[in-house]
Amino acid sequence: MTARKSNKTRKPRKPYPSFPLWPHGNGQWCKKIQGRFRFYGTWDAPKAALAEYNRLRVYHETGADPEAQQDGFTVKNAIDRFLDRLESKVEIGERTKRHFEDCKATAQIIVSVIDRSRLVESLSGDDFFRLRRKFSVKQNGKPSSCATISGHIRRTVAVFSHAVKEGHVDRVVYGADFKEFSEKQKTELEQRAADKVLDRETIRQLLAAANYRFRAMLLLGLNCGLGNADIARLRIDELDLDAGWYETRRGKTSVRRCAKLWPETVEALRVVLTRRFDHRDKADADLVFITRYGRSYGDQTAIVHEFSSVKEAAKIETPKGAGFYSLRHTLRTEAANYADETAIRWIMGHKRKDIDDRYIHKPPKERIADLAEKIRVWLFGQEVAR
Repeated sequence: MTARKSNKTRKPRKPYPSFPLWPHGNGQWCKKIQGRFRFYGTWDAPKAALAEYNRLRVYHETGADPEAQQDGFTVKNAIDRFLDRLESKVEIGERTKRHFEDCKATAQIIVSVIDRSRLVESLSGDDFFRLRRKFSVKQNGKPSSCATISGHIRRTVAVFSHAVKEGHVDRVVYGADFKEFSEKQKTELEQRAADKVLDRETIRQLLAAANYRFRAMLLLGLNCGLGNADIARLRIDELDLDAGWYETRRGKTSVRRCAKLWPETVEALRVVLTRRFDHRDKADADLVFITRYGRSYGDQTAIVHEFSSVKEAAKIETPKGAGFYSLRHTLRTEAANYADETAIRWIMGHKRKDIDDRYIHKPPKERIADLAEKIRVWLFGQEVAR
């Protein structure tokens, strides 16, 4: 007896176990979403089906119509219009370039979570909840600080509020969870930062283990309160090595800064400038610090990695979460012992919300120098005292 051949086509296997689609009997890759079967492409093209699934998934999960996205005001429209308007304000000095760059960074995170072609009016609390979760984790997988998360939330709200104020959409639904930390939560999280302050012996060991370039960075961190971004953007014309001063405007707030450079800092900076690597980009011509590859420290990851390398070379343990920026925390903590708030404010670049900011136009250099010397003595010991 001859066996009867089946006309039924055998379904293919998934390309890999975690492949999100399954083969339907109609010859297409399928997934059931919100109680409905959705089809994304034929069996013979699993990669194309996966790409189509990734493109349409958010619409199918939210019930939005992907074909209607071209006729409304999209997330991309909202971001582009907001950044265009903000850039014009930067050009006339109403906003800082640092603020513009921060908004661009937030916008990049937004479109990594929410499809840029989504209609703004179709956004829901679930979208913003996913976005807030994304804000909570850095690119290296570590938790973001409350200040970082709050900053992203404020800038996100600014983007979509601009769309509402301009009349492009009636409202935006953020949901109950898309909000900044409460004052209690901020206080609790800020208290944990106290563990990031470095002690004197740890800083000395870091200085001893660092190469000439990173030694200068470490000294600037404690001497002038420079953070990672400040180091990356430090320009030669902001330094007066002969007189021993650092003066600029803080990129984050545009507030003036002024710090007296220690002799050790001046010496370290002279070595850096003498041995400075050639820059590749003309835009980096006036930067103090250039990597061995001729690039700026713009992404700041090199500073983070260098700090870890020096810490390992020195064979020391630092508090959990402590890094290069901890030097700024350390300076502010030690400076508080001397109660000269005016000098501290000029060194740190902090803005005071009082009338003095409108009428004080020159830094009190004697008081700044006096405070700088006290921190220097605390670090190096009485042998450096004048």
